[in-house]
Amino acid sequence: MNKAIILTIILSIFSFNQVSAHTGLESSDPVQGDTVSDELEEVILNFETKVEANSTLTVLDPKETEVPVEVEISGQQMKGILSQPLEAGDYQVLWKIIGADGHPIEGEVTFSVSSDKTVTDQQEDNHSEEVDRNIEGIEHNTLPSYIIPSIVGIFSITILVSLWWFLRRKK
Repeated sequence: MNKAIILTIILSIFSFNQVSAHTGLESSDPVQGDTVSDELEEVILNFETKVEANSTLTVLDPKETEVPVEVEISGQQMKGILSQPLEAGDYQVLWKIIGADGHPIEGEVTFSVSSDKTVTDQQEDNHSEEVDRNIEGIEHNTLPSYIIPSIVGIFSITILVSLWWFLRRKK
């Protein structure tokens, strides 16, 4: 019985380390929901982990047709260099990375391209304020990736130790 409890604790600790290694997208340019009025030459995605070479980045146009991009990966950044200017409309950037921990992670960033090259100062101010609010909200709601697995791990160990103590006390 004691060997089973010790084995369970050891397995819990090792599985806890695997769970805490997952990471995701840190930032993007253009940012999620952004409207771009200038000619866009590249899409940049910054991750919380080193990006492995077999990761992918796909840009879809408003008709959900793939836009040709040259993908460059350097450290924690994946860049999609556009071969031609984007037409006005809503775009999706679909990404799939293999993080340094070996686990696949995928996601999406959406943005719009405006055909209006002249954006008024008021629109720029409104957009800037909106982006600032979005960034503030993200910063306040984002926990480091190890917090929740740490809490779960500590809770699991506490339960196992309590169970062991209870069973041992009965004898």
